Amino acid sequence: SKYPSCTSHGVASKMRHEATAETTD
Repeated sequence: SKYPSCTSHGVASKMRHEATAETTD
């Protein structure tokens, strides 16, 4: 809550990472 931008970026990164991993895998 203190850093919504950081959190949003982290969530996006996680989703991107999962999507990439899924595509690669």
